[in-house]
Amino acid sequence: MSSIFAWHVVAGTLGVSAGTFSAGWIMAALQKLLGWSEQLSYRGIFVAYAIIGTAKLIVALCLSDASELEPRRKHTTSVDSEESQSMLQSEATVTKDRSIHGVVRRLLSAFIPSISPSTRSVLWKLCLLFAVDSFASGIVAFTLLSFYLKSRFQAPMSLLSSLLAIPFLLSAISSLLASPISKKLGLLPTMTLTHLPSAILLGLLPLAPTLELACVLLSLRAALSTMDQGPRSVFLAQVVKPEERIKVMGVVNTTKTLAQSAGPTITGGMAKAGYFGAAFALGGALKASYDIGLIIWWLSDRKVTETHEYALAATSDSESVGESNSSDARHLTT
Repeated sequence: MSSIFAWHVVAGTLGVSAGTFSAGWIMAALQKLLGWSEQLSYRGIFVAYAIIGTAKLIVALCLSDASELEPRRKHTTSVDSEESQSMLQSEATVTKDRSIHGVVRRLLSAFIPSISPSTRSVLWKLCLLFAVDSFASGIVAFTLLSFYLKSRFQAPMSLLSSLLAIPFLLSAISSLLASPISKKLGLLPTMTLTHLPSAILLGLLPLAPTLELACVLLSLRAALSTMDQGPRSVFLAQVVKPEERIKVMGVVNTTKTLAQSAGPTITGGMAKAGYFGAAFALGGALKASYDIGLIIWWLSDRKVTETHEYALAATSDSESVGESNSSDARHLTT
């Protein structure tokens, strides 16, 4: 599973790299060939971005219930049945409740999927940790990073787009290393040991005296920052029930988006006050706190520890099966 998510990250990162490289040159072409102003060319890029986003929304809306993994009935425990019965009773109570509180609960249940209590206890911790990381990502959003480098080093956007495409390319390549590393170390160690150094490198960005050194820091950060995405997706899929993965991922992604949307406001306020560079140090510190929180959760929560051990055991078993099959094949050919 980790390999599948790794290739998923690679595909997405390569797309970002291609888009980053193209954006600056498209803007330069619009200004040179069509005589557009810099402001108008920026608007053109945002219109294209909105069109692509709308297409993604349409594709997402076309997903059906067939995308959800069916629950494995034969492995259902008495705890699961008790949770399901409790949820059904709770839903029935909410439906009969005609008070204002009941109406509010019904409205919330229409937008928030019903999730079992055992998954819910993990979900709120995931949302809290991912919200901190996403909030930090909003503070150091790519558009703000580009503007910071452009305003500080007075570099043309076409040059910046070419330079900033390199970190994304390195990020795509390094994402493939996440799968074998996670098979050896486990999901959570891979997530923290790669993400924490990248957060430190981000915090050092304001200290870079030249554009070249800033790009080196960003490239080193990019080579590490996305290595946690594949293992993180696998961890998220394994720590919750299979039949609730889509619901949980939907709630987590919504939480991450809302948290990230608040970040640029902080950066804008700091830039206005003359502390533009300090915003990236703040973002790095918040991302580091996410890693520390993840480590504390891993060491203190039994379910998370069991998920880590299960992933290592599953990897070990699959490697043993692979070696056994290879040995059998060698015997057959001799």
